[in-house]
Amino acid sequence: MEYAKFVLKLTGYFIYHVSKLLPRNKNKWCFDDLQSLGNSRFLYIDVHENHRDIKAVCITRDRSHRELRRLGFKACHWLSPAGIYHCMTAGVYIVTINTRQINPYLSGGVLYVNLWHGNGLKACIWNSEKHAVATYGKSLEQIASSFYYRIALFYTYFRKPDLALSTSPFLTEHLFAPQFRIPREKFIETNYPRNAVFSWKKDKLLDFIRKYEPETTLELVQNIIPRFRKVYIYMPTWRNPGDDNMTVRSGMDFSRLNDTLRQSNELFILKFHPLIKIDTDEMSRYSNIKVIDRSDVYTILPYTDVLITDYSSVYYDYLLMDREIILFCFDLDEYLSNTRELMFDYEEYTPGVRAASFDELLSLIEKHADCHVRERDRIIKLFWESYNNKMDIVHAIKERQ
Repeated sequence: MEYAKFVLKLTGYFIYHVSKLLPRNKNKWCFDDLQSLGNSRFLYIDVHENHRDIKAVCITRDRSHRELRRLGFKACHWLSPAGIYHCMTAGVYIVTINTRQINPYLSGGVLYVNLWHGNGLKACIWNSEKHAVATYGKSLEQIASSFYYRIALFYTYFRKPDLALSTSPFLTEHLFAPQFRIPREKFIETNYPRNAVFSWKKDKLLDFIRKYEPETTLELVQNIIPRFRKVYIYMPTWRNPGDDNMTVRSGMDFSRLNDTLRQSNELFILKFHPLIKIDTDEMSRYSNIKVIDRSDVYTILPYTDVLITDYSSVYYDYLLMDREIILFCFDLDEYLSNTRELMFDYEEYTPGVRAASFDELLSLIEKHADCHVRERDRIIKLFWESYNNKMDIVHAIKERQ
């Protein structure tokens, strides 16, 4: 079976190199699945609305293209005749992780632009020895020197983007250049497309939600959130495959939490990683706790008051709104030892109010503690220096073609 898989991947690798010979239309851009990946989604909508000279096509790997078409978008399944045609002729691939989200085998000769999905602390790809060993049983050095892995992991480890997005010179040098293994001149430094909503006026944001978001999001921001005095959103990072007991390990007592929230007329929104399972039927019995399963929640964040997270890059996004943040890092030692390396020191680069246990978290909520980040300006300078430079990403990509 392993031999057969390798032969298939070797065939795909051959097709990839042959696809370099295909004629490409520089004004046709393929985007990865818009249902769940924020930066690609928001850039696609910008192109769709404001750059009529570009033919923007979303390529999906499931049936979500049907819903996208109902929104007026050009969308195709990657294995459909139309999808294959667009992947063969597009001049640009816009992705949030790698070209596997579109069609890696037909991506030879395209301008491969990686927007990535967060500017946080976690080591990824070529920065993470633990991830390589845990996933493949090999060190990064072994992967780099192996012909088998060079073929098998070509699109995840070895394929380098032609352009990548960063939000500051600091992150370009210390996080993304080592991660993608490309020089600084191949980076576009500006704001993340998904974070534009943070500066929009409420009318514009609401119009966007009506037009592009599901009805559940509109119901949440129009009819549910306004009923509460304060809104918390809990967005923990993903740990390891099969880790479904995170709420148990964290000691969260939803009954106690709900009682506290009811007394102050406050709402607690739970947004877990899609791979973390939670019993939504069980959670529905709590009056002041709501679970949302949308992968893209950035249009909801402006309607919240306090972010609760741990090692997630959403911490840095939320800083842009200058609102309260609680770092609920109940498993810090275990996470650092067994799950993922961090590129920067956790204490130094995530300043803020911390809760090491559920009791500490609940106490902060009960006391209505002020959880604004005191060193916000220092972190904004390091992680978001290019936030307000007004660079047009679409124009920057065109210049580099």
